[in-house]
Amino acid sequence: MIDILEDWIVDSVPSHEDFFTRPSLMLKVSPDGHFVPYRGITVVFRLKPDVIQYLSFVQDRLYEICGHLLSDRIDVNTFHMTLTDIISGPPYELPEEGYLCHSDSLSRTVKEIQADFPNEIPVQGTRLFNMCHTSIVLGVDAEPNEEDQLNEMIRRVDVAMGHLAPTEYPPYPYPRWTPHITLAYFKPRGHYEYDPVSGAECWVSDPYTQEELQPLREALTQEDILFTLRPSDLEVQTFSDMNHYETVK
Repeated sequence: MIDILEDWIVDSVPSHEDFFTRPSLMLKVSPDGHFVPYRGITVVFRLKPDVIQYLSFVQDRLYEICGHLLSDRIDVNTFHMTLTDIISGPPYELPEEGYLCHSDSLSRTVKEIQADFPNEIPVQGTRLFNMCHTSIVLGVDAEPNEEDQLNEMIRRVDVAMGHLAPTEYPPYPYPRWTPHITLAYFKPRGHYEYDPVSGAECWVSDPYTQEELQPLREALTQEDILFTLRPSDLEVQTFSDMNHYETVK
């Protein structure tokens, strides 16, 4: 199975060390918790309505318990499980042509994957955890056979993007892939400070107190939801921020 229940995930907000939001979160969320322009292209699985309904209850619970630590809510209609992100960045670094140029080849690859893997893939939502000090996500687990299928789908996307040769097979499980569904982003916490080296104001993250973190720890619960991923729901999406996604037709 995909080994996502390592110690760092089970105890993703440890009590023995400081907790900071990652400075790069500022590219996606403002200090007051609003989503800011951040765009790119990705390949995702849409989720069935009953799964979205379950996840909306989980999101409600997160905001009831630790909403003061979180950004504006993600629209539940955008919930998805990412197969693989392609390219992303703030608008000043990534013009539209920097990612839209990949849409045709990605769409063709998705159609090939759907033809070669027609069966639904059973998976299990396992645990809420802090993902890289930027977001709260639900970990998703799969049995070995299903894991192999998902890995092969990612490999084909990488081939389409020119990251791998058609006959190249990287080590499994994919080292850069932790299957998950993002339910909320943290609100960046910190302050601007003058950096004499760059001569500019730079964002410096401030730590949370252990008392402030206790509600977050209580919110990161074990979950147990069985569902399936349908290859017919695999699609290419572009996004303009972390709350606005659009399907590439």
